[in-house]
Amino acid sequence: MALVMPSLLVLARTAVYPAFRIGLALVGLVFSVSWMLERSTLTSVDPFESAQTWLVGHPLLVAAAVATGAVAARLLKPADSAARR
Repeated sequence: MALVMPSLLVLARTAVYPAFRIGLALVGLVFSVSWMLERSTLTSVDPFESAQTWLVGHPLLVAAAVATGAVAARLLKPADSAARR
């Protein structure tokens, strides 16, 4: 969290943040539902297990991707400038 939090604070000041937040929540929902279906034996395998394992195994790449997205969103269209008009 210490690596990602500064990027999230920068991202929160952009117009992209609501879409980012909803998109991340949807990814979490899909991962959790697939995990629940596997654990309840309704499916035999979690189709997203390899993606989940990769994300957990590469935290620095995930943090770098979030940081890059935050900087790009801030440079493209800050939310503050739209509110001043």
